[in-house]
Amino acid sequence: MLRRPITLRVLSGLVVLAMGVLGMSLALVTGEIYHRLTLDNQRQDLSGLVGLAVGERIERLQEKSRSLGLSIQSDPTFERLLKAGDYSAVNHLLDDQFHQYFVTAGEIRLLQLRLFSSDFRLLAEAGEGVRGASAQKAACPGVLEAAKRRRGPQRLQSLSALCAAPLPLHSLIVPVGGLFLRGYLEVVVDPSPSLVGLDKTLGMPLRMQSVTGGELYRSASWPAAGSDHGALE
Repeated sequence: MLRRPITLRVLSGLVVLAMGVLGMSLALVTGEIYHRLTLDNQRQDLSGLVGLAVGERIERLQEKSRSLGLSIQSDPTFERLLKAGDYSAVNHLLDDQFHQYFVTAGEIRLLQLRLFSSDFRLLAEAGEGVRGASAQKAACPGVLEAAKRRRGPQRLQSLSALCAAPLPLHSLIVPVGGLFLRGYLEVVVDPSPSLVGLDKTLGMPLRMQSVTGGELYRSASWPAAGSDHGALE
């Protein structure tokens, strides 16, 4: 039996139908791609915004740590004990800093204070949270090594670093003695409390965790796990 030839009208209809299906498929794929690109751009913008806010808070924390290091040096008792080489008494003086204004007022969460000679020999230390660190290394790896490599006027500058060991730490090396360098004071603090107020600054809930996955802070308004809140995280 001979098949009836496909008419031009039917052929045109099939072409239109195929183009319609192809167009709808292309629209769906294109829409999904643009949706993902939009989300990626929003995440990048959000990360940049958070990064700027975090950087500002860390700078403030660094200034507070430097102020603490300088205030210890301005204490006449510290100067007298340093000249006498009575590092046992310096230990007690450093211990007392954990009960002074910077700590009791919540300005910083002080973890450790260590005094080094100008050639980075450990002379005295006090800590309420970070103990057992090597005498040859700072709380954050590489800080003392970097300080040792400096020459000339660079040795009179402060040096800082952020690290996780495994909890977050901020280490600041402050020169002791001004132009007549006599040693270095390491101020180690927990940077987490300085970031807690970011949820109010940014107007969005905040969750912080350590590099090991342990939770450090969670805003009361943070969505429950598994909830379909339709928000970027």
